[in-house]
Amino acid sequence: MKINLKNYLSDRDKSNQKKIIPGPVITISRAYGCDEHDLVRALIKQLNQLRVSGLKTHAWKYINQEIIEESAKLLKMQAYDLENRVLIHNEPESDWFANFDTHPKHSDTEIIDTIKDMITTYAKKGNVIIIGRGGIGVVKSIPNSLHIRLNASLDYRIGLISKQMNMNPIDAEEMIRSIDNQRRKWSEHLVERPIEDGVFDLIFNTERITVDEMTDQIVNLLTSRKLVG
Repeated sequence: MKINLKNYLSDRDKSNQKKIIPGPVITISRAYGCDEHDLVRALIKQLNQLRVSGLKTHAWKYINQEIIEESAKLLKMQAYDLENRVLIHNEPESDWFANFDTHPKHSDTEIIDTIKDMITTYAKKGNVIIIGRGGIGVVKSIPNSLHIRLNASLDYRIGLISKQMNMNPIDAEEMIRSIDNQRRKWSEHLVERPIEDGVFDLIFNTERITVDEMTDQIVNLLTSRKLVG
């Protein structure tokens, strides 16, 4: 669901002016090959049926790439440049890459703070699922948050990607390892610390558990915490 930049700025200003109960917010981190789309759709459907008697009553939604796109708009940057700046933050080769940056006027700190502020604003507003983008590291300390990790064996993911992308297993494994590494690096550069499995509340093996089973467990936990009705 697309995030409206004008509404974002208004929400941020309002939240700065008055105290609000933060959350509920769900973050979903996933290994490459563990598709979150069906889970997110199922969660949104169930959570919106329960929201009337929950902690917040506005509609649940999810955000992913919009975090990058809207942060880039605020900084008047290209989304690609912004994403790469986080990826190479504190990397030895970052000075070399900086020669190709079209917006060197923004420091890494400005870029990272803008992204974190974007994530935090929507997390505090609540009824939002944040997919990837280092959300776990940014909002872990926010009350009324739930943090989920989707994983599966490497062999299982190789089989899926090989079939989906029509690739041989060797190339699929290389792609999986590369994207997993980039996702981990990007998230850890954003919060400037390692992100270990111990920070997640629930870790699901998508090879062995169905979307319905995951959805039920998540909704039951949120219900027991009185975050939804």
